[in-house]
Amino acid sequence: MKRLFYLMGCLLILSSSPMMAQGDQPNVVVVRAIESNLNLIIITARGGATHAREELKFAGKNYSEQVTAKYQQLIDSYLQQGFVLQSMTSQAYANSTFVFVKAPKP
Repeated sequence: MKRLFYLMGCLLILSSSPMMAQGDQPNVVVVRAIESNLNLIIITARGGATHAREELKFAGKNYSEQVTAKYQQLIDSYLQQGFVLQSMTSQAYANSTFVFVKAPKP
């Protein structure tokens, strides 16, 4: 009889552990960068309806260097917050999409 209770207890614990193991969903940030006519438009979307739009205008001479520095600053800011660059897609006409993911704390 003790074995039966022991076995049932073990099965009960094993069946409930996957529910306890589920944690919070990871934080996801999607950043869309659009380059056109010496402008850089950065659209950032976080979970839910939260989004931000930033439009930057650059001088014509050092446009490539300035845009590259802004990309580096943008990516570095998310890495400093604990996000990891999950994927990056690039389209024609200098449009890029970055997906950053931050794993939930256990």
